[in-house]
Amino acid sequence: MDNLSHIIRSGTWITYYSPKPDKIREKIFIHLFIGSLMFVVLSKFFRTIFAVLKNRNLQIIFFLVLITFGLGTFGFRYFENQGIENDNKTAIQQYLDDNNLKDNKTNRAIAEVNVELGELYDYHTSFYWTFTTVTTVGFGDFSPVTTWGRILYYAVGMLGISTIGLVIGELGSRLVEVSFMKMRGLKKKKLKDHVILVGWNSTSKVTYEELTSRGLKCVVIDENQDFIEMKDKGIQLIPGSALDTEVLGKADIDTAKTIILPILNDENNVMMSLKAKRLNKNIKVILAVKDEENMDVIEHAGVKSMVPSSKVNGLLLANSVDEKHVVDFIVDVCQETEGLDINQHVVDKPMLVKEIPIGPGDKVITIYKKGKPILNFKNSTKLSKGDWAISLSYHE
Repeated sequence: MDNLSHIIRSGTWITYYSPKPDKIREKIFIHLFIGSLMFVVLSKFFRTIFAVLKNRNLQIIFFLVLITFGLGTFGFRYFENQGIENDNKTAIQQYLDDNNLKDNKTNRAIAEVNVELGELYDYHTSFYWTFTTVTTVGFGDFSPVTTWGRILYYAVGMLGISTIGLVIGELGSRLVEVSFMKMRGLKKKKLKDHVILVGWNSTSKVTYEELTSRGLKCVVIDENQDFIEMKDKGIQLIPGSALDTEVLGKADIDTAKTIILPILNDENNVMMSLKAKRLNKNIKVILAVKDEENMDVIEHAGVKSMVPSSKVNGLLLANSVDEKHVVDFIVDVCQETEGLDINQHVVDKPMLVKEIPIGPGDKVITIYKKGKPILNFKNSTKLSKGDWAISLSYHE
């Protein structure tokens, strides 16, 4: 039974074959608890490390710290212990020579007892020496005496000064950045299902005002606008270029619903679209197209919503000659603030036209079945999932 309890040390069999199952279960529980706790702590630690190391400056600092402490800890122990071992050998040999003893195991053991031998450095002591050297504390209780140990001291000292300088500089820049963002009200919670508007001009301004009037959350990315001026207008600005991954990250590109590129620069817009899609494959990209000939190329970049600005402006100008009221109507329905509003209703389940959820006084003017517009319809016309309707509403 004792042999069996010695062999079987896992699972529920311990309960039946172990002479002291309660103590074994207690040890198993303690080990499992400590193991689970260590796993949670280490996983959080490494997740934090990986998140921090996305910053290039912090990557440099992290690897400098590793090199400095690794070089100091292992180098100091290796070189100094070599010196101590050589001194110990010399002292033992001197004892044997002074006492006319032969060089054998027995006499060496006697010599080791009678001679005061130097104590070798362990890793903890070596790390302690490295830490005090890097932090420029230097208590002096441990110091290198070998030539290579002193050369190592110079290297660790120089690396330590560089590392400390980088750490202080990075911490300082982080504190300034946080204070800068708080002062301008930019330190906010992570956005979700918001719209990113790239570039700020007269078109962007109209787009922003229309989107915010509809209750949508918007973030503006621009290189040339001033923090204070934009903040005073109630606009959240992320300074920088939308081609910069870090800038897009600050705009929470990964949780954004839509990104709008209203600036007429087809080449940059294609590059920004590709970058946005790479960071968030589900994001909807809407952009203004300067040259209609580029629309095929832009569509290959995964952009489905394009507005040919020159064509739209040209058509509106042309229609203003003989059909001014038509143009006024188009402009009116595109604005949310006052007058007529045009609304889209996507059908998510089979229903009748009269069951479309519209407000009192609103009117459905067109329905689309399988992508084709239908003007002659009744309230009893059936709509399938994926169809949609266009309605008009009016408010003062």
